[in-house]
Amino acid sequence: MLTYIGGSGMLVMFIVTFALNIIYIWEVMKEKRRKRAYELTVTKGVAGPSRWVETEAVVVDWVHRKGLNEHSVSYPVVEFVTMDGRRVVAESSTTIDWGLYGTGHRTKIRYTANNPLHVRRI
Repeated sequence: MLTYIGGSGMLVMFIVTFALNIIYIWEVMKEKRRKRAYELTVTKGVAGPSRWVETEAVVVDWVHRKGLNEHSVSYPVVEFVTMDGRRVVAESSTTIDWGLYGTGHRTKIRYTANNPLHVRRI
């Protein structure tokens, strides 16, 4: 059974249909951008701003700073090789007990692929 929708009803149907199409196109484009970003970060090895790469490093030095309550806080300086083969020496942004991890100790770290100087110990 067909029913006739008057002028304002047609306008409402047009607006709703148009809005649904815009939402669909938006979601399709968002999915394409997500897939492209995934391809760049995983398949081709190009990192986005939050992509962390895990590797092993050697503690080569220590930086000691005053922390809260005037206690000294120790940050290891580590040496490692990036995924593209560059040798990097960087200060970790996380502290460790330097009594347990002396110079020469091997430890697991994470660094951001687009900035290997941004290092965290695991």
